[in-house]
Amino acid sequence: MSRAKKFIRSMARRRAKGMPEVRTSDGHMVPWNRRYIVNQLLRETMLVEEFFKVPKITKDEANEISRIVEERIKNLGLSFISAPLIREMVNNVLLELSEKDPKFALYRNVCTRCGVPVYDAYETLYVRKTYEGEKIANPDLICEKIARNTIKEVILLLMPPNMADAHLKGDIHIHALEYFGLKPLYVGYDIRCFLRYGLVPDGLGRFANIAAPAKRFDVALRHASMVMSSGATHVAKSQVHIAFNVFLSPYVRGIKNEEIIQGIQSFFFEISQAYAVHGGSHDFAIIQISPDIPSALKKGKVVYKGKVVNENYESFSDECNLLFDKMIEVYLKGDAKDRPFFTPLVNIYLERENYTEELNDVLLKILNKYGIVHVDVNSVNDMLFCTHGGLFSVPIDIKDDVLVMKRGAHIISGISQVVSINLPRLVFRAKDEDKLWDQIHRAVDLAIKVFDLKEKWLKRLLDTGKLQFLAQRIGGYSLVEITKLSNIIGLIGLREGIKYFGETMYSNEGFSLVRRIVDEFKNAIREIDIDNKFNVLLTECYEEEVATRLARSDIVTPTYRYSAKKVVIGDLEETTKRLKRGIRELPIRYTSIRDIAITKSRYEEIDKELELRKMLTCKPPLIVRIKDYRENSELLKELFRQVFAKELFLHVKIVKA
Repeated sequence: MSRAKKFIRSMARRRAKGMPEVRTSDGHMVPWNRRYIVNQLLRETMLVEEFFKVPKITKDEANEISRIVEERIKNLGLSFISAPLIREMVNNVLLELSEKDPKFALYRNVCTRCGVPVYDAYETLYVRKTYEGEKIANPDLICEKIARNTIKEVILLLMPPNMADAHLKGDIHIHALEYFGLKPLYVGYDIRCFLRYGLVPDGLGRFANIAAPAKRFDVALRHASMVMSSGATHVAKSQVHIAFNVFLSPYVRGIKNEEIIQGIQSFFFEISQAYAVHGGSHDFAIIQISPDIPSALKKGKVVYKGKVVNENYESFSDECNLLFDKMIEVYLKGDAKDRPFFTPLVNIYLERENYTEELNDVLLKILNKYGIVHVDVNSVNDMLFCTHGGLFSVPIDIKDDVLVMKRGAHIISGISQVVSINLPRLVFRAKDEDKLWDQIHRAVDLAIKVFDLKEKWLKRLLDTGKLQFLAQRIGGYSLVEITKLSNIIGLIGLREGIKYFGETMYSNEGFSLVRRIVDEFKNAIREIDIDNKFNVLLTECYEEEVATRLARSDIVTPTYRYSAKKVVIGDLEETTKRLKRGIRELPIRYTSIRDIAITKSRYEEIDKELELRKMLTCKPPLIVRIKDYRENSELLKELFRQVFAKELFLHVKIVKA
C-alpha cells in the first residue's frame, strides 16, 4: 500500500474516532496526533532543568497527559481545533496535577504561551496616540510596546516562582522588568574611550563601518551622538556622558567661537531629532558638564586625536570653561523657534569652589527657560555619576590607571538593576519595631537574589554576543564591565512606614526610627552580600509610578487594606467606591520623595532631608520648588551653602513652582 493511501486511511480512522483536524501556529491544517503533545512536553520541559534544576517530565507522564487531553477534545465534537487551544488544555491538565506535585506548575510555566490579548493589541495599534512618558506613537514603538508586554510575561515565568510572586503581589518592584534579562538599566560613558580608539557603532565592526578617532571638534561631537544612538539599543533607561565638556576641552583650543557653537548646535539637534524620529529612544540621553575641571580629573592625562598625550586636563581649564559657557548658551537659546531642547538633558556638575554669583544667575536663567534645573553637587571632591533626572547618584572611584587610561582603563559606571521594597508592607507584617528587623533581612535577601539572577542572565547574553556594543574592547577592558555595575535597593513608602508608628520623619523620635531602619537595611546588605559581589547600594526610590503601584497593591490586598488606609496618601472615599466596582486604578500613592518649597522657614526640613541622604549609600535627589526665582535668588544661594556644608554628593533638582 502506498504512503498516500496509508495517510488517507489514518486520517479517516482519526475522524471516525471523533478527532478534529489541527490548525497549527505556522498556518497548516494537519490531522490529530497526540504524539505531538508528548514531543512538545519532552522538549519544552527541558527548560525546567536549566532554570529551576528540576527534572523534566518523563515519557510516561507526557503520554498520560496527552491521553487526558485527547479524551477531552474528543468530547467537544469539533471539526477543527487550533494549536494554541490545545496548548492551553495541556496547561490546564498540568495545573490540575500541580495540586499533588508542584513540579507540574513549573512545567506549566515553561509550556504556556505568551502574548497580548487582541483587544489590547488593537488599542496599541489604532487607539492610543502616545505611550509612557508621552513618547510619540509610530510603527516601531507600537511593535516595541506589544513586544515588551510579551517579554514581561516570559521573564516572570522563567524566574523562580517566589521571586515572580513577590513582584506580582507587591512585596517588591523589579524595575524595567521587560529588560530584566536583556539590558543594564543605566550606563555612564567615558567619551575618552572613543577619542582614543575610535567609534565602532555595532561593537563588532561587522555590520557598521569603523570610524577612526576624531581629529576635529565637530567630528568628536558627532561620535558622541552616535554613541547615544548605539547605546540606546543596549541600555534600558538612562545614558550619560560623564564630564562631557571636560574630556572635549582639548578639541576647542585654537578654534573659533562660531565653530564651537555650530558643533554644539549640531549635537543638540541630532539627539533631539533622533528622539522624535525614533519615538523617544533618546529621552534618557544626558550630558554632564562642569564649569571647571573637577578635582578628581585635574591630573588626568589628556586624550586627543587617538593618543594619550603628556599633558594634564587641568591645563585646559580655560577651554573647559569656554565650552561650558557655549553649551549653556546653546541650551538657553533653544531651537529655531526659541523652544527648549527636549533632549539631551543637561546636568551641571558643581564643586564648592565653582559656585559663583555668575553661576547662580545661569541656574536661574535655565530655571526660567526650562522650568527645571539639574545640578550634580559634589562637596567631597569625588567623581559623581547621576542618571536621568538624578534618580540615583552613585560615586565613581577614579584610580590612577583610569586617569592615564593605562591599557584602556576608563571610567566604568552605571546601574545593572533596581529593586524597590514595599516598606509599609514590611511594617504591616511586623506590627512592631522588634519584628521589623527580620522582615528587612528577608526583603534584602530576596532583592540580592534578584540581582544574582540578573547578572547570570546578562552573562548569558554576553556569551552569545548579544550585548556587543557594551562588550566591545577598549584596550584591555570592555566598554562596560557588567559585573562592575551597581545594584540598587530602593525604599518605597519610608515616610508612611514611620507614620504607621505614629511619628513623622521630621520629629526627633520619627527621624531616630528612620535612622534605625536605614542602619538595619545596611547591616542586612553587608551580611547577605558579604563579599560585596553585587555592589548593593541603598536609596529612597523616586519613581512615582512604582510608589503608586505598591500603594494600590496594599489597598487591593484584603490582608493589608486596613493598615494601608491609615497611612496611604490620596482620596480614600473615591478609592472605596472604585474597589466596590472592581476598578484597580485607584487615586492613591505612597510618598516617593517629597519636594520642598524653598522658604526661610523650611530649612529645618531640608536639613533632615539632607541628613537622610547622608545615611543612604546611593543618594536620591533633593527636589526643591522655587516660587519667584528672581526674588528668591538669595534663598537659592542659601540652599547650596546648606548642601555644601553636609559634605556629600547629591543631585539637586530645582523646579519652578
